[in-house]
Amino acid sequence: KFRKKEEYRAKIIPFGDIHIGAAGVNKSYLKKTIDWIEETPNTWAIGMGDYCDCIDIKDKRFDIKAIDKSFIKDLDNISLAQIEYMVDLLEPIRDKILVMIPGNHEDKLRTRYSIDVMKVLGKDLKIKVGGFETYMRLKFSRDQFHATPVNFWLHHGWFAGRKIGAKV
Repeated sequence: KFRKKEEYRAKIIPFGDIHIGAAGVNKSYLKKTIDWIEETPNTWAIGMGDYCDCIDIKDKRFDIKAIDKSFIKDLDNISLAQIEYMVDLLEPIRDKILVMIPGNHEDKLRTRYSIDVMKVLGKDLKIKVGGFETYMRLKFSRDQFHATPVNFWLHHGWFAGRKIGAKV
């Protein structure tokens, strides 16, 4: 029995640089994207870092005007409030997340305050967490056909896009 070609197509959606907690985040568009991933068959996601802004009052980058107003009430514990928000947001697609890797914002929180965002996300969402650089191989197999491996090298990037090729 032959199936439609669409049944053999897989969509891998990378997501990152969300910066939940920053004023410019379009949360409604983000929610629509997560709903689309949840509802679309053969669709999976890979997290690429910087899920939360994780910039608190002691950070030299802190600017009260740059904070999402819904997090102002949490200034004394802003990073944890952002992490909790992200867990709730990603819960509907946790079974579709192949892996999540950290970005520089998660890493800064880990090294400065000993708060491991990735450990919390991994535990609360029950997902795989990679390192700053992660190699992943997926094998797609089809009935009566050979398996096709696809290799991914995942890295959040660095230098805030100031260097040639950083955005790539």
